Amino acid sequence: MPRPPRAERPPIETLIEGTEETGEGWGRVGDRIVRAWGALPGERVLVAIRKRKGGVWTGFVSEVLEASPDRIEPRESHYLCCSPWQVLDPRRENAFKRDAVRRMAAEKHGIELPEFEVEGEIGFGYRNKLEFGFFSTDAGLSLSFFMRGGSGWRIPIDGCELGSESIGRCARRIVARLNELQVTSRQVKSLVLRSNRRGEVVAGLYVRDPIPTVGPLDDGPELVGLRVYRSNPKSPASVVDSVAEDHGVTAIVETLDGHPFELTDRSFFQVNVPCFEQALGAIRAEVPAGSPLVDLYAGVGSIGIGLGIPGTLFVESDPTCVACLDTNVARAGLAGATILGQPAEAGLPEWPRGATVIVDPPRVGLHPKVVRRLAETPPARLIYLSCNPETQARDLAAWGA
Repeated sequence: MPRPPRAERPPIETLIEGTEETGEGWGRVGDRIVRAWGALPGERVLVAIRKRKGGVWTGFVSEVLEASPDRIEPRESHYLCCSPWQVLDPRRENAFKRDAVRRMAAEKHGIELPEFEVEGEIGFGYRNKLEFGFFSTDAGLSLSFFMRGGSGWRIPIDGCELGSESIGRCARRIVARLNELQVTSRQVKSLVLRSNRRGEVVAGLYVRDPIPTVGPLDDGPELVGLRVYRSNPKSPASVVDSVAEDHGVTAIVETLDGHPFELTDRSFFQVNVPCFEQALGAIRAEVPAGSPLVDLYAGVGSIGIGLGIPGTLFVESDPTCVACLDTNVARAGLAGATILGQPAEAGLPEWPRGATVIVDPPRVGLHPKVVRRLAETPPARLIYLSCNPETQARDLAAWGA
């Protein structure tokens, strides 16, 4: 069972002076910095503190005493777990993000970023992948998310509006089946669901202990594949030790710019497809005609295949992604493509003359060996796509950008 929250301490009052690039508002109490999830600049708030470390107190807003004119009501009660800026007027959110990233790059890494705008519609239902935990309630098993702050506490939820509607329906159907089987949160670890724009879903259920047979679930057309994975009960990670059940298809197909991409519940792919299509168009405009292409951290090949340059070198370490990448390259008919199934830091060949190298690393950023290699033998052109501006700025600073 999840640990119960510790005894509450009285909240503290602070005036929020700014916003971190990670989403928290920040203020001061005496000589201490207070970071508060769910707070906006200019607000006076009460903050329930959850962590005290190195002169910085971190928590979440328990009461708004003086609200910002940009504050709106959040769509979800668990918004602090998944999208703390649900309290911010969507017409202001992109500007907040732009300003927060510019401050972070300058203050933490000494980089003055050029003028730019954050583009993309602020909405719901855009995520094509969600991972849930589980929580046992009086009514039975429930989906759950972690509370922010690294406490390890979970809260029960019914779903999340950031995910596609088909993901929400399939998640609730699987939980209903687990409740029919009287499965408890001690037995199950997580549920990962992936959808495409056709509304098809593949799901992976990670279990700590043996449970009764779950599938197949044949009462709806959306859940086209379900796998039950045995996962090491001593590890909190959703890792696969073996497959206990395998129902339906292994992969679904998403189409980008006319190219079909095979995806599984375990493979990496951009979670916001319309936004990624915008990014791919911007990348395409920066790659000179005839430039050899190297796609590092390639995932299932969405960038390299999307650009369609013959002879592209793909580098990807995850075996599940490599299998999908091999299929996707063949489907696209990309001539002369090479796939290196290894970590980028394990060793890279010489860049072809005039090469464009594209990197799209995970949130932790580039491995230090890759940073050094790109610094020592820079390609003709480097394009860095990132889901984490902080680690991207760190890597750029290492190159003296």
